[in-house]
Amino acid sequence: MSSIRSVVLALSGMAAGIALALACNGEGSAADAADGGACDCPPAEPPLEGRIVRVSNSLEIAENSVGSLAVGCDTGSLDGKEGILLGGSCSLQSLSSEAFLNYAGISPQTGGENTWFCQWRNDGDDPDTMITTAVCLVLPGQD
Repeated sequence: MSSIRSVVLALSGMAAGIALALACNGEGSAADAADGGACDCPPAEPPLEGRIVRVSNSLEIAENSVGSLAVGCDTGSLDGKEGILLGGSCSLQSLSSEAFLNYAGISPQTGGENTWFCQWRNDGDDPDTMITTAVCLVLPGQD
C-alpha cells in the first residue's frame, strides 16, 4: 500500500511541475502566465511593414553578347536611407528570348555585399532587356 501511495504522490508532483512549466511558457514565473503571456516590453526593432523595399533597374542586352547589371541597397537607391541587401532576382522582359543567366547573386567586384548582380548571355538574333531587382531592408530610425 505504501508503494502505491509513493507512485501516486510522484505522479501528482510530476503533473503539477509540467502544468507549471507550460503555464510559464518557459520564460518566467506563474505570475507571467496570469496576463495571458502578453509582453509589455518595448520592441527590439520597429515592425518590418514598409521597411522591405524592392529596387530594380533594367538594361538592354544586344544580340549575341553578354550583359551585366548590379543594383544595390545604398542611400542613392533608397531615397537617402541606409539599407541592407536581403536578396534579389534576375529576369528578362521577353519570355521567348534566347538569353541565359550566367550569374545571379552577390558579387564583390560590383559593389560588395550590399549589391545584387546579374549577368546574362544573349545567344539570340534580337536584343532583350534584363531586369535586376534587389530586395532591401531599410534600417530602423530613418523616418
